[in-house]
Amino acid sequence: MKPRDVLLLLMLSCIWGSAYLFIHVVVGEVGAFTVVAGRLTIAAIFLAPLAARRGGLLPARGARWPVLFLAVFYNVIPFSLITIAEKSIATGLAATLVATMPLFTLIVASASGTERPGAEAVGGLLIGFAGAVVVVGPALGDLTSSNALGDLIVVLAAASYGLSTVVARQTARGSAMTLASGQTIFGAAIAVPLALAVDGVPRHGLSVEATLSWLALGVLCSGVAFVLFYLILESASATQASIVSYIIPIFAALLGWAVLGESIGPNLLVGLALIVVGVAAVNGGLRPARERLLRVMRPAVRASREAD
Repeated sequence: MKPRDVLLLLMLSCIWGSAYLFIHVVVGEVGAFTVVAGRLTIAAIFLAPLAARRGGLLPARGARWPVLFLAVFYNVIPFSLITIAEKSIATGLAATLVATMPLFTLIVASASGTERPGAEAVGGLLIGFAGAVVVVGPALGDLTSSNALGDLIVVLAAASYGLSTVVARQTARGSAMTLASGQTIFGAAIAVPLALAVDGVPRHGLSVEATLSWLALGVLCSGVAFVLFYLILESASATQASIVSYIIPIFAALLGWAVLGESIGPNLLVGLALIVVGVAAVNGGLRPARERLLRVMRPAVRASREAD
C-alpha cells in the first residue's frame, strides 16, 4: 500500500472505531432500522452538495447498478444487522466479530479469481485477526454469555462487508465523492421506507447525547468514511482495504478508555503488535525485512559451517 493509503486506513479505522459507541447510544432510544435510516439520510444530505460541486450526485447511468448493490450489501444490510446485535451483545465483541471481514474478503476474492494472495498474505490475515481478538481481551467472555443470534448476525454483517469490498474494488467507477454520495442516496431511499414499515414513526424526542451520536454516525461514520473508503480502493486491493477491521478494535478500546472510563491492559499492546505484523504481511512488508535478515545471517552461518 502507498503511504497515503496507510494514512487513510488509519483515519478510517479511527472513524469506524467510534461508530460502535455512537450506535450503542442511539439504539437505546430509537429502533434499529430507524437508526440506519437516519444515519444514511444524514450522510446523503451531507454529501449531496459536496458531490454536486465535484461532478454529480450519482455515478453515470451505466455505473449505478454496482453502487445500488453496495448500498444494500455494504450499508443497509450490515448496518441493520450490527445495530440490532448491539441490543444484545457487547460493543467490543461486535467489533471483534466484524474483524472476520478480511477473511470473507479473502475467500470471495480468491473464489472469483480477482486476487491471488500468497501464503504470507493469508498468514498476515490470521495474525491480524488474532491481534484483534487479543485487543478485546476480557470482553470476549461475553461470547459465551451473549445472545448467540446476536453473534451470528454480526458475522453475517462481516460476510456482507467482505463481499461488498470485492465488488466495490472491481466494479465501482467514478470519483470517491460521487460514489459515496450515490451509495448513501440509494441506501437512504431503501432504509427510510423499511424503517417506517418496521419501527414506525418515532414518537418521542431524543436526548442530546443520542442526537449528537446520530449526527456523528451520519456525517463522520458514513459520509466522510465512505469517501475515505473509495479513495483507498483507488489503489489498494480489496484484501488490503478490508484490514481496516483489524485496526478498528484498537481505536474502539481507546475511545472506551477516554469516554467511558474503561480500563486498558497489556493486551492492547500485544494485540497492536500482532495487528502491525499482520498488516505488514498482507502488504508484503515482511518480505523485505526477511530478506535483509537473511543477508545479514548468511555470512555468519557460512563462517560457522567452515569452522566446523
